[in-house]
Amino acid sequence: KYNYTTAIYIERNLVFFGTKFGGVQIYDLDKKTKQTFAADMGNFPTNHITSIIKLSDNEILIGSNGYLTIYNTTNRQFYSIDKKYPSLHSFCITKKRISALLLDSQERLWIGTNYGIISYDIAQDKIIHFDKNLLPSNKITCFYENYKNKLFIGTENGVVFYDHKTDSFHEIKISDTKLAGLNKHIYDITEDNLGNIWIGSNLGLIKCNPGTLECTFFTTKDGLATNEIYS
Repeated sequence: KYNYTTAIYIERNLVFFGTKFGGVQIYDLDKKTKQTFAADMGNFPTNHITSIIKLSDNEILIGSNGYLTIYNTTNRQFYSIDKKYPSLHSFCITKKRISALLLDSQERLWIGTNYGIISYDIAQDKIIHFDKNLLPSNKITCFYENYKNKLFIGTENGVVFYDHKTDSFHEIKISDTKLAGLNKHIYDITEDNLGNIWIGSNLGLIKCNPGTLECTFFTTKDGLATNEIYS
């Protein structure tokens, strides 16, 4: 059960593996050593790790069920987010499960939960909560910021993008009539060398033009081995 990997992050010589039941494993590529950190060791409140990202030059942010934990790569110590951002900690623990994390180009921390999105402006210590009034679903699955600083957000029922310049959300309409009325669970979002956005879902693979937001849908009928595209 400890091999159920939920998140991977590489920072210089350190490789972080988040797991569903076994906490975090850190591999040092230089020393060729492995360390395991878990709730029963007092490192964080729960062993279900959902996301791992870089927070600063020497800090890694780890998301789990209702908690955020910081790992300092210099002193190799863990500490709760409330030590650095107490207001964010108080807000997050009321929003239950944390499912995705992103620190964007504007130094805003985006936290996906099962109750929508928490946006935290680090410089201003300002928290904004976005829910299904602006999103297709409150259950957030992933974030991706492209090279033009447009933030794409995956949910359990479709995908939207957030434009920093206009401070607005825009739902990406997938017009394939065969998909009408079906929940489009988004698993992952990435970008290719030409700037196209690729979206993995439970119904197939979506290619999106970030300028026009026009989408092309690919399924097993187009040669995919399965319509469940996780990454």
